[in-house]
Amino acid sequence: MGMFGFFKKRQEQKAVRDAEAMALGELLREVDEGRAGKLDLALVIHDREGSKESLSRVFMELPQAELYVANASAERLEDPAVMLMGEPPQPFVVVFTRQEWAVAGAHPPFDRVEAVSAMELALKMPASAGMVFNPETPLVTGVLTAPMLDAFRQILEHDPLMEGTLYTVWTSGAYRVVKLLKVDAGGVHIRLYAGGHAERPQKVEAGMLTLSGADEKHRSMGHLPFTRRSFLAMGPRLLTVQPVQEDELEGYRLWAESQGGYFGG
Repeated sequence: MGMFGFFKKRQEQKAVRDAEAMALGELLREVDEGRAGKLDLALVIHDREGSKESLSRVFMELPQAELYVANASAERLEDPAVMLMGEPPQPFVVVFTRQEWAVAGAHPPFDRVEAVSAMELALKMPASAGMVFNPETPLVTGVLTAPMLDAFRQILEHDPLMEGTLYTVWTSGAYRVVKLLKVDAGGVHIRLYAGGHAERPQKVEAGMLTLSGADEKHRSMGHLPFTRRSFLAMGPRLLTVQPVQEDELEGYRLWAESQGGYFGG
């Protein structure tokens, strides 16, 4: 390589580094202003470091992350877009951390974009599949292999859940509001409030905590026992904390006396 070729290569490398620095600076500003999630930043760090510490940072941000999936079916997560990577080829579900990226990256027949909790997706997808994040967006592209996702699932299984917490979950074809009444060795016990929402509620509104007035599909249940895994697969998202009242445990006590089981067991 001649001298001029050497300097040309150095200039090209510097241009790439400068472009990455500008993109990272913009991402930091978006995170600071609330226009981007911390998961994006965690993916950038992990892509650059590839360490256990950077992977832990991704795991920390995943539980409360909302991901966007391009689906070929109207049924939730029935037929998500998949990429085959590696040797031998392994399936990776294509996910996006922003809705606009998902819409731009969706192609027929995978052109139905839906928001899905990362927990719900990780617990419902095949154990042999990984995740590839934002495959067409430089800087925030990332990959979680099937073993990495299995480690994430194990962390979820042992993460503490707090009694007296209101969550939004996906069940019965809608986002619902539930209250965590009891946590025991076998699973969790929830109160399911009446009504369903097409989009995930961000706060508790008046009338959301009612046990009557909904259609048959979205009716309330005073007590429902679930295995921990099946509850987490609903993608619970914290709303607020509300202490459990004694009368709210009536259904739980009847269940305990009859030595009932758990849904999803």
